[in-house]
Amino acid sequence: MYFPAEPTIYMDVTQMLGNRLHTGIQRVVRELARVGPNIAGQFQRNCRLVHAFGPKFFRLRYEHIDLHQRHFLFRIAERHLGRRLLKRAYPWTSSPIKPHPDDILVTLNATWDHPGWAEAVAEFHRTGFVSNILYDLTPYSHPQFHTPELSQRFATWLSQVKHNSDHWIGISRHVATELEGYLDQVESGSGGSNRPTVSTFRLGSDFQTGVSPLKSKSQMLQIRPTLTAFLANLAGTLLMVGTLEPRKNHTCVFQACRELWKRGWNGQLLIIGRPGWKCDEIVRDAHSMPAGRFLWLSDANDEELQFAYRQSQSLVFPSWEEGFGLPIVEALRQGTPVIASDHPVHREVGRQWCQYFHADSPEQLAAVIIEQGRDRFQALRQRAATFVPVTWAQSCRELLADVILAASKKRQQTKPLPRRLHRESTTEPTLPHNVDSIIVSAPGRSAA
Repeated sequence: MYFPAEPTIYMDVTQMLGNRLHTGIQRVVRELARVGPNIAGQFQRNCRLVHAFGPKFFRLRYEHIDLHQRHFLFRIAERHLGRRLLKRAYPWTSSPIKPHPDDILVTLNATWDHPGWAEAVAEFHRTGFVSNILYDLTPYSHPQFHTPELSQRFATWLSQVKHNSDHWIGISRHVATELEGYLDQVESGSGGSNRPTVSTFRLGSDFQTGVSPLKSKSQMLQIRPTLTAFLANLAGTLLMVGTLEPRKNHTCVFQACRELWKRGWNGQLLIIGRPGWKCDEIVRDAHSMPAGRFLWLSDANDEELQFAYRQSQSLVFPSWEEGFGLPIVEALRQGTPVIASDHPVHREVGRQWCQYFHADSPEQLAAVIIEQGRDRFQALRQRAATFVPVTWAQSCRELLADVILAASKKRQQTKPLPRRLHRESTTEPTLPHNVDSIIVSAPGRSAA
């Protein structure tokens, strides 16, 4: 049903149906989609999830992308044949959305190579307002960390979406600054009359484990015995979270740990992350690490990840390049010390709560671990205890406030719509009076 008196915010979750991944972007998409309807209501907006099947967007229920509820359609879509059948069935069993002029599309996912997706966005853009979340520009700005094919697909996607976007919202100021530089470069000499606006929002850090109150304690803790036994080592465990790919800089941590073990360090290393791209050398290096001192989990669930954060001595986050660094805030929220590479986005996200080192110096990382280990990381733990976390509800509120304001400003700059395009209700819904305060006064967020 469509409610004419209230505009609708459509959250695009394309590629999430049947997607069993729950790293980085997938976690962000699911969390924003989960809280979106409630937050949109606070802005007097409807909220609907949509998925591109071919060149059209169709409604999708949250249960269809929720890893915890395991809806029957999700189970069907997990299989390749099931996904193919669903792509054919949706256009036959339901109707594509028909946006109104004051509706907004927020693309939550990084949909680089989905067939028909760009066409679906272009179709929406002919009538409504389109805003895209940008997670990073690394395939374009740092192609050495990616395959040539992926970098080319990303460049094509970026060009397509730029022409059908009114607004971009980066997950950090670092990403927004890089995007502004990209727009300056590609639009030099063109006048920039249709240049999209750019803003930022912060990511949340709270977990939703989906544990039912009817489950027993043994069922609630879905943690494999191997992980429990490994983290029971009183000497302490360093934790690294992230997909195995060159950008994450696993090699630096491996070299630092090997040097520390030569010096008699009794600690151990836990890696949580699935294999990614250009990672053959990293995987070989991981398999050569000493048994009993090293554990790699490529399929950890949310309960195991939270448990690892709480039980580890410190998170080590050595990335060369990031759009945000979600493990940093997830670890700090659990009170876990964080040692991160000295990168602008890590300084932006981790600020005074983290200890920093140079990404190209395993020796410096080893020295930091030794120094912090003298008091069993208590100084860093005290820093982590002062961390001010952001919930996913707060994150979504910042996102939607920015997007609604950007859409409102564009409406003010355009000519009034012909009467035939207005809704049945001619009253323009107003923004809550405190939208500006939501953006400006949120903890840790500057007015700039």
